[in-house]
Amino acid sequence: MARFKFDYIKIGPRKRPVIPIILKHKGEILETPALIDSGADFNVFPLDLAEALEINLKGAKKVVFRGIGNKALELTGYMAIVTLMIAGRGKSQEFDAPVIFTDELPENGHALLGETGFFDKVSSICFFYKRGKILIDIES
Repeated sequence: MARFKFDYIKIGPRKRPVIPIILKHKGEILETPALIDSGADFNVFPLDLAEALEINLKGAKKVVFRGIGNKALELTGYMAIVTLMIAGRGKSQEFDAPVIFTDELPENGHALLGETGFFDKVSSICFFYKRGKILIDIES
């Protein structure tokens, strides 16, 4: 089992469980910060990352969802399967996961790591808010 440790990131007056995540698709690789969000049903990333990874979303499954930030409106995105990688301290673990790419995330928001495609891929996630630490275990 691989264990990864991350520090909470201070954003404004609050600490948030934001970790670096690496996205891979057909030879393209990029790293971006992502908020671990147990209230998110899916992984949700900005549309411009799909473009940077050269993911063709024509013909991709259209997904309508709600509840990001202060938006009560329905949001629209397109689902694609990408490889997500967690890395730290000389080790890494990767897995294929569905991601919804949308251009409707709040400007000050982060990519989201949700239940389907992140929580269901790891063995455990422990949040130690007072200590400002996150532990993620993934079976090899």
